[in-house]
Amino acid sequence: IDVCFHIHVSKYVRISEIKLPKKSNVATIFTGQKFIPSNIIMPPSSKNDNSNDGDTLKQTMASHIIFNAASQIFTTKRFSEFKPPDASSVAQSLRFHTKNDAALLVLKQMGNYRRFGIQPLQLTHEEYDDNRECMVFSTLTGGHFDGELCVWITKNDDDDEEEEEKGIMVHIALIIPKNGRKPSKKITNTLLSTLLHSVSASTILQAKQTYARQSQSKLFHSAAKTRATEKRSLKYDLQKKQEEMAKDRRRKWQRQNKDAGHYRPSGARMRSPNNAHFF
Repeated sequence: IDVCFHIHVSKYVRISEIKLPKKSNVATIFTGQKFIPSNIIMPPSSKNDNSNDGDTLKQTMASHIIFNAASQIFTTKRFSEFKPPDASSVAQSLRFHTKNDAALLVLKQMGNYRRFGIQPLQLTHEEYDDNRECMVFSTLTGGHFDGELCVWITKNDDDDEEEEEKGIMVHIALIIPKNGRKPSKKITNTLLSTLLHSVSASTILQAKQTYARQSQSKLFHSAAKTRATEKRSLKYDLQKKQEEMAKDRRRKWQRQNKDAGHYRPSGARMRSPNNAHFF
């Protein structure tokens, strides 16, 4: 488990083989990695923004969204949703089924006589951190190879990093122990590259959906705030005009009637009851 975090990786997509000394308990490590930049989920207008401070903030927020999306993919263990566009029939046949801590890896030509092979796996280790998440699946008896399948992600959003370097790195490794059964290089390359592509594609899709929902929510709140401000302004203008019109009417009424504003009842209603005539 410690080995999968200390392997030197680059930011280019590749599958490499590392052979360890004979004294080590690990015989071979196959590794693959893919970098997902933070600006991949941003619209073109945001990418071409010339403001450095605003662009850096957007890059950091996008990096957090991508990392949270990858965390959701790890939580639901959706490792075989997508296949590469130019994938072979072997890669298209890959299935990764999970239930609780158990998993089944199904792949064409992995079995005996180049038939379909089923590899049972068991989730043996999980690690969650603010900038890293890791899952380790160990092989069980009845499979076609021995070892551990490690999948983990790391986040690169430090302030000293360049804008192009912000994002997350998806790693995958197949660790073969000493005297363990090792799959063929073709099966290993197909397995790791397909899983790597699927996790990356699922992460990008999930991150784009989250970014779109947040953008729509911000636009909706901004539009609602603008409409409310315009409505209040219109109501104030109408009320002000009505008050001015009422003042103008009162001044005109007072000019035409000298006794305006002074109420004086008629003489009949001012007559005393003592002097009233009853018929």
